[in-house]
Amino acid sequence: MKVAVFLIIICYSALGYGSVNNDVRILIDVSGSMQQNDINNLRVPALELLINLLANDTQAGVWLFAEQTDKLVPLATVSSQWKKAALTKINRIHSRGLLTDIETALHAATVGWEKPASSAQRVLILLTDGVVDVSAQSFMQSAESRERILSELSPLFKKNNIKVYSIALSTQADSDLLRQLAKKTDGWYELAKSAEQLQRIFFKIFQKAIPVATVPLSDNTFTIDSSINEFSTLIFRKNKADTSKLITPSGAVFSQETIAAQLYWHYQDNYDLVTVKSPEAGLWQIKADVDPDNQVMIVTDLQLRTSVLPNYLNSGEQLAIDVYFTDAQKIITRTDFLNFIELKLKINNTADVNQSYEFIAQLDKPGFFKIQLPEFDQEGIYHLDISANGQSFQRAVMHSLAVLKTLISMTYKIDAQQVVIDFVPDAELVDTRVLHIAASIQVGDAVLQNVIVTEQAGQWQLMIQAPEPEQQVLVNFTVQAQSVAGVAITPALQDLLFTHDMFVVEPVPLVIEPAEIIEQTTDLELQKPISEVVAAIDLVTETTEEESLVEEVQFNWPVIAVVVVVNLLLMIVGYFGFRFYKNKSRAQQAEVLERLE
Repeated sequence: MKVAVFLIIICYSALGYGSVNNDVRILIDVSGSMQQNDINNLRVPALELLINLLANDTQAGVWLFAEQTDKLVPLATVSSQWKKAALTKINRIHSRGLLTDIETALHAATVGWEKPASSAQRVLILLTDGVVDVSAQSFMQSAESRERILSELSPLFKKNNIKVYSIALSTQADSDLLRQLAKKTDGWYELAKSAEQLQRIFFKIFQKAIPVATVPLSDNTFTIDSSINEFSTLIFRKNKADTSKLITPSGAVFSQETIAAQLYWHYQDNYDLVTVKSPEAGLWQIKADVDPDNQVMIVTDLQLRTSVLPNYLNSGEQLAIDVYFTDAQKIITRTDFLNFIELKLKINNTADVNQSYEFIAQLDKPGFFKIQLPEFDQEGIYHLDISANGQSFQRAVMHSLAVLKTLISMTYKIDAQQVVIDFVPDAELVDTRVLHIAASIQVGDAVLQNVIVTEQAGQWQLMIQAPEPEQQVLVNFTVQAQSVAGVAITPALQDLLFTHDMFVVEPVPLVIEPAEIIEQTTDLELQKPISEVVAAIDLVTETTEEESLVEEVQFNWPVIAVVVVVNLLLMIVGYFGFRFYKNKSRAQQAEVLERLE
């Protein structure tokens, strides 16, 4: 075992999968219930795999928590020395804790993350098998702690760019809490029904939290091109006795027993992690059982990149995806390179429905390709597989997203003074008699405000005042409800962010009193568009006509004569005003055209 650990440390000290600024912090539950849910302490090999996958220059640390939180591996920059020290400490993971204080653990692991990150990926991985349990005497203390996690910590994490990747080990865990914490921070939630699934789940979390460059793996074969400096393949095995082999393009066979300068083979009971430096270009083959979780990760300057892909969508939402290529971090715009690339997207959902789409080049953005996907109507997990096939290379990006059913729809309207948010629950699914919506409002750096959204005449509405310049408003929601069948539910609502410039200032209407029109026509109306002049004339005409009808009954002929004369004067002024306006506009257009020529 010591040799295997030594080899893998050397191997991964050379890889540069992640960004230099990645910051990964891991929380492991060591409460007493783990004695039943993780009898063989499989948290240890799962954490070992994750540690080995971390790239150098990543910040990382590991904490253990139960009734208190203890630092297992100090937060530091990942290196071969850090990994060696971490791998010697993970055997201290135990199952002797008395309580499960998740709130305190979250506070301890996020020290230093009190302000938003500039560009760093902040990843918090939380593994637990229980519920919030902070006191053996008081149930209310645990309930209050749970509420603070959702109403205070989750919006703070969202604001500070902290994504929570939560793992529930067993169905007895508070899956609702873990799911909401992941959803509210745009992280991810996984349920491990048994400890045997932990290694695969930790790898899935790693893939989502710290995406790496990959090549497509089809029927255990993959293509390596000359731009790839190094690759690592993770091969899962169903049986401990099975052996895996790797066949090079020239026919050489690599295995666990192979000794070669460029080969590092890490063997564990359930998987092989193989790294090859300066690999031979061509078609490689894995001799092992085909497994959907197998992957080939590469180190190369030529990478396929995408726009930010969400982890969650609401039912009925659409998704647009942009992709592009970079060479040494620079976007490639050369048409002789891009014109011969086939870019495709395959989508598979939980109902095993497969759909394929092709990306289209964006004429207004050289080097970029786009795809507009239709609405995601069916809830569930969708697996997105983006593949690029060039004349001499292949690349792949894999991503999973969850489509959630919208139990409560939310819309908002903004004017100059405020934003009005309306909530409409689906009455066929939600018992509106016991619906409770709470909003946590953060205005700039001010103290967090907690507001209860009340119902009035069958409507749920929240009004928030516009922020001051240079400020923003972050709104986070916590919902407690009950289905029509009487089951407690907690529908998730998307966080909202409003900036000062989103509040439109309405123009002040110009009001001209009818009595002033005759006096102002000569000076004012010639400066206004003819449509406004005509409107003013119509206004006076309507007014004078009404007055003349009244006066006509009294046979006031002098007043009638004055009205007629005034109308004639207004029409004459309007006519010459219109000609003046047209001549002025024509002169301005001619002047502009001269400058353009």
